[in-house]
Amino acid sequence: METPKSISDFLAQKKILIAGVSSKKSTPAISIAKKFAESGYNVTLLHPTLTEFKGFQAFSTIDSIPDKPDAAFLFTSPGVTEAVTEECIQSGIPFLWMHNMLGFCANKGASLMKDSTSVSAAAVAKAREAGITVITGSCPMQFLEPVDVFHKCIRWISDKMGNLDENCSKLPGS
Repeated sequence: METPKSISDFLAQKKILIAGVSSKKSTPAISIAKKFAESGYNVTLLHPTLTEFKGFQAFSTIDSIPDKPDAAFLFTSPGVTEAVTEECIQSGIPFLWMHNMLGFCANKGASLMKDSTSVSAAAVAKAREAGITVITGSCPMQFLEPVDVFHKCIRWISDKMGNLDENCSKLPGS
């Protein structure tokens, strides 16, 4: 399977911001942060109250980060995605990835993920209008080598369902 261009472009960046880490428990967002770090990326967390979590520096705002990120990955609720997207626009972050396990489109299987997507149609529209490259779904764990069996399977399923088409018109959760 070929990697979509938007994902290749995102993964070419080296300073990644991760939003969506919980201070109370281990979440998929911290697993994704660890995977990025293991793959050689400089990872920073965005969190309203933490300054450090599991070895990663955390900041409450993007403007407070001394070494600005090249890209942001969001594992947040759509409402939080909207707020973080606004910060990304104001900070000039050129790449934004909103998590949705089953891919970019809300085609087959969308009902399985509609309550667990980070994608906000309003945030996507605002970010694209600002010139930001936006990935509207999928998960970095499906593309950062070595990819584990679970994420290989999810990527394969997403591809077979037609949900990895970057040019789809219907977003996850919509």
